[in-house]
Amino acid sequence: MTDKLIPGHWGHAAVYIGTDEELKNLGIWDELERLKDAGDRYFTQEKIDSLRREIQTGKVIDEALRDGVQINTIEHFLNIDDLAIMHDTQESLEDQKARIILTLRQLGKDYDFKFDIETSIKIVCSELVYATYFLDWETETAAGINTISPDNVAVKSVEENSRFTIPLLYHDGEEITTDRKAYMQGLLDGSIE
Repeated sequence: MTDKLIPGHWGHAAVYIGTDEELKNLGIWDELERLKDAGDRYFTQEKIDSLRREIQTGKVIDEALRDGVQINTIEHFLNIDDLAIMHDTQESLEDQKARIILTLRQLGKDYDFKFDIETSIKIVCSELVYATYFLDWETETAAGINTISPDNVAVKSVEENSRFTIPLLYHDGEEITTDRKAYMQGLLDGSIE
């Protein structure tokens, strides 16, 4: 039933956090230890060790699913027919590092079946993107609740002078190799089903 409540074409959003090598190159691997040593209550040694083990086994996608926010493998995430990878071409390394650490802080949170972006205790998939990318996002109000849908995330890729590119797009299991931005616009406005 949850999927039927999500408006628009896209039904899910997630954040790529990176492999252990990528996280080491960004300094995040060591930063988690520094945060723990500075008294950060979220990054305990047990949590850091568990997180590192999971990442080293290929879990590189942070996503909010019905059973909570978790990291999963690309293979687990790709159990879908439609896929759009959005790449932020303007994100600085410092912003990327801060975003990934903030994304990791969401792990373990419950799924927000109210889809309310005003609360940070529970979270939905598109809110994970909303809460961890330092951008102005298009949101909506439904039944008096401020919310963000996966389509609200995807619309960033078709804005004029968008900072996002779409390096990969699949629709109905087929790769789209033509103008991905125009095709994405068609998916968002319903002219392509």
